[in-house]
Amino acid sequence: MPTGIEEALAVTSLIGFAGQVFSGCMKMYSIMSGAAHFGEDQDVLFWKLRIQCMRLRVWGDHWTSGDDRAAGLDEALEREDEDIREVVIGTLKRIHQLLDSALHVYKKYGLIIVEPKNDHFALDPEESAKNVQKAVSFWKRCKWQVKNKEKFDGLLQDLTTYNTTLHDILPTRARDTLSVALACGVVDWAQPKELDAVENAFTQIGGGPGNTHPTNSSVIETSSQTDAVASQSIRELVEIKRFGALLADPNRSPSGNEKALSVLCNDPGAFTSPSIAGKGTMSDGNFPQLENGSYHAQTVLVEWKPYDRTMDFRDRMTIYLRVDNLAKFLNKDKPVGFRIPRCVTYVHRDDEARFAFLYRLPDPTTNSTQWTSLCDLFDKSNRRPTLSDLASLEGRYTIAKTLAMAILKLHACGWVHKGIRSSNVLLFPYQSTDPNVLPRKLLDQRYNFIEPLVVGFSYSRPDKPDEDTIERSNNPSRADDHDLYRHPQLIPTASSYRRGLRFSREFDIHALGLVLLEIAFQWPLSHYRRTDDTPETFLARLHQLYVPQLASIMGSKYRDCVAYCLSAVPETPLRTVPSEPGVVQQEKPGSNVTSVADGDSYGDYHLASLTSFFRNVIVPLEKCKIC
Repeated sequence: MPTGIEEALAVTSLIGFAGQVFSGCMKMYSIMSGAAHFGEDQDVLFWKLRIQCMRLRVWGDHWTSGDDRAAGLDEALEREDEDIREVVIGTLKRIHQLLDSALHVYKKYGLIIVEPKNDHFALDPEESAKNVQKAVSFWKRCKWQVKNKEKFDGLLQDLTTYNTTLHDILPTRARDTLSVALACGVVDWAQPKELDAVENAFTQIGGGPGNTHPTNSSVIETSSQTDAVASQSIRELVEIKRFGALLADPNRSPSGNEKALSVLCNDPGAFTSPSIAGKGTMSDGNFPQLENGSYHAQTVLVEWKPYDRTMDFRDRMTIYLRVDNLAKFLNKDKPVGFRIPRCVTYVHRDDEARFAFLYRLPDPTTNSTQWTSLCDLFDKSNRRPTLSDLASLEGRYTIAKTLAMAILKLHACGWVHKGIRSSNVLLFPYQSTDPNVLPRKLLDQRYNFIEPLVVGFSYSRPDKPDEDTIERSNNPSRADDHDLYRHPQLIPTASSYRRGLRFSREFDIHALGLVLLEIAFQWPLSHYRRTDDTPETFLARLHQLYVPQLASIMGSKYRDCVAYCLSAVPETPLRTVPSEPGVVQQEKPGSNVTSVADGDSYGDYHLASLTSFFRNVIVPLEKCKIC
């Protein structure tokens, strides 16, 4: 006799049903991928399954923002053609049936349960359906083993095909964005020791069904570009995360080869800059944070990092080690999407208690030496704004998306920036044109909003629990503005200050929201501050007065992105157990349980944060466009 869910699944054209089926699919993915993996010799198979889980997850994120993705998917599909709805609901139905069968008739797919060996939930699907939470708990404790790899590969191929069907109904640009998000999510999900298995799994899958279904030429043609984007992103992110994890490993012993690759400048005399020449000194408290300099007769971008020479010896040694590791991390070549300049070397000026990071400019032979910060570009306090002081709507959307994607990739690699602000976003002028024409050009016609550079990494570090915050970034030349981008919980003078609080990803996201606000209004954040403001009242006024105005200037999607960012705050992750669609049952912490499929996690809170950022910021910004 068919169950209620089976009867409902038969009605594939029922509006309002897609979200329910999607939620069910994600719960079953969560059960299988959240269980202890198949064994050390079967890690690649495990990650193939997780990749398909993440593919469906990011596809769902494309359709909706917010926490209730089931309802959001239904609402989004109501605006689509009937053909699209039928494809989506029919495909979700097949995924649901396939996963349900894999759980209840798992031997059919080459799976066996190693432990617990005896449990009625494994043998009695009806009993499992009556008590969902106990069933989930059982499956979470399972250890899988694949006895028949051919059968299990068949399951993976079917899941891959169905996921591709869902992705192929989206525009090419959206598919490319989801491919990058897939790579970020999977790399963030993996522990450093699992990265080889992730890379191998993705290589064997081909990022999609192109390698698993060679006879399906239409699938290959439709998905080949998306596969290439995902595969390239995976390779790049895995390499960077692996390198960053090596630097962050407190137990590593530097090898001779690593010492040879140190980027500490061994010829300080080859470096000079205006501040060294005497135009700015530490003693007058007015040194520049950024300036052009020269290293071996080549123009470089110089970023200064001061430190407190009065701190105790242990903290000072920690700072030295972090700077050295950071310079190595910044020295490693990165994809253009990171928007990070390459650090060629760094200099320690011990007598001045500061370090200098020397970055390679995009092209010293062009106008790249005439860079300016986004903050300075928007600062019109001394004059009445003209056309050349303003950027087009397209230009503002472009730079907002670029910065958000750069933060997503950095976080996926396990690092936090700690210095997101408009003064750390550099823009470069286009080649000189007729000076009589320049005043009639918009900002994004004069400066390259497509390829900004993000600097200010001097306090960046790995995002790990054992990486304590032992210093705060500070720039005497802009001391009054510096705390504006910090969350009140990080500011010692704020009433909500939390002593000893570690800097987390959410604080980068909060700062990004403030930069997005500046981009929208084309006005520096410091101009919104009142003399009697506290950190709390300043943030509250931005929320209440300025964020609502964004809908009329940039659109409601952009407004919601900024509101999400400004509300970002780290929370204590709770263990969550999938129950009914849209309902989360919270339990006391105490077990490493990850439920990424539902969008909530305990064991890997970072991943929940990253996927939430993608759903609430990256996807809406991607949809901001001029019709």
